[in-house]
Amino acid sequence: MRILCPLHGLTTLILLLSSLLTQSTATPISTTSALTTTDPALQKRRPPFSLHGLYLERTAHLTMLIPTATAAALLSDFYADIHVRCITSWMPNLPPPQPDLVVRWGPFQLSFVVNDGATEAISWEFVRDFAALMHRVSRRGYAGVYDQGWWDVAGSLGIYVGLRVIAASDDAD
Repeated sequence: MRILCPLHGLTTLILLLSSLLTQSTATPISTTSALTTTDPALQKRRPPFSLHGLYLERTAHLTMLIPTATAAALLSDFYADIHVRCITSWMPNLPPPQPDLVVRWGPFQLSFVVNDGATEAISWEFVRDFAALMHRVSRRGYAGVYDQGWWDVAGSLGIYVGLRVIAASDDAD
């Protein structure tokens, strides 16, 4: 990338920077007092998203699908389908998935995996509410491929959720 700037603009910038560096009137700040404050507003808070006692701790946005409007509409339908299946079929008829659940719909694959050593299964309520949340988000235009980590407060139960786009398999072979 090339940035072009006129000579007089560069001269003005250099003079401004040298003036700021030589005439600093900043007051020193004590980092010790800033780091030892007990102000409740500075206390660590839980993330804003929680589903059935699990909090969204990490999200990695891997890529956005293009065209965004089309992909968001497809993802919205995908999450709505998971939500409906969870309520009408999976919750009443199947035990909670453990240690993982993989849902495929067209080119989309949504994976739920519990952390190593967890004694609890993935609850259908978590799957249902996650699908409802992502349905609302995708209806607003989010069309991303992601990895997420949901954890309980104690850190003993974690659920990894990841969305991928998979290649269509050729079933004729």
